[in-house]
Amino acid sequence: MIRRPRRVARALAVVAAVALALTASGCGLADKGPPMQFDHPNPSGPAVPLAVYIHGGAWSAGDKLKDGYYNLVRPKLLAQGVAVTSIDYRFAPRDPFPAQIIDVAYAVRYLRANAKRLRIDPDRIAAFGTSAGGHLASLLGTVDRSAGFDVGALKSTSSRVKAVVDISGPVDLTDTAFPEVTDISIQVAFGVIGGTAGDPALVKASPLAYVSTGDAPFLVVHGNVDELVPYEQSVRFASQLKGAGVPVELVTVIGGDHSLTATGQRPPPDQVADRIASFLITELRR
Repeated sequence: MIRRPRRVARALAVVAAVALALTASGCGLADKGPPMQFDHPNPSGPAVPLAVYIHGGAWSAGDKLKDGYYNLVRPKLLAQGVAVTSIDYRFAPRDPFPAQIIDVAYAVRYLRANAKRLRIDPDRIAAFGTSAGGHLASLLGTVDRSAGFDVGALKSTSSRVKAVVDISGPVDLTDTAFPEVTDISIQVAFGVIGGTAGDPALVKASPLAYVSTGDAPFLVVHGNVDELVPYEQSVRFASQLKGAGVPVELVTVIGGDHSLTATGQRPPPDQVADRIASFLITELRR
């Protein structure tokens, strides 16, 4: 039997799972009333960094607790003293975009405003997400207040994050290379009819449009045979971030599909999770 240090054992056992009710006015999360899952590696100790996970689901579905890479990465972060939360947001078509980024931005502001009570460091908050969640995480790392997504409660508190991991996320919603199923999902989620190419609302919703010097460091992870989001989007995104002087690494998963769980992909899912956790831990300790 392998004996782990007591602190690590507590983390892996999830010593604290706190359901936080989001109650501020002006935010869809307050209307919907869902909890966020919050896990702290040492709730009686000093403040620790925080990684915020944003689930996928085409902006219209999904579960904050069931995304594969959340469950793969979460224990690795807790074992290294990083708190982890997974958040909900409103779904399209009932609540089309920008409801999703408004809710996600509010969640970050809420966490930062309650940092003392939660024993987290408000200056060391990162975001990671898969698919639609990767898109939303990428917006957190690139937009500023001028984008108009910081609305509702706690508007004086920043929703910017220190680092971002984008896993299979679409970053250019005007791309004509999307397969039909993704193109339809975008039209439904963003209230666009008749195609996506060049639509001003989709330009405003695309992280690629906001890249600038001073953005958060990025790890971009994408499979080269993604059947839903063109891999080339991540290539362009990483290139544009690098051109703006933003620290960025593109991890290409050879043989990786959209979920990055394909048999025989290189690197395999556990190694992808190791790379994500390592990036977040390194950036949050800076």
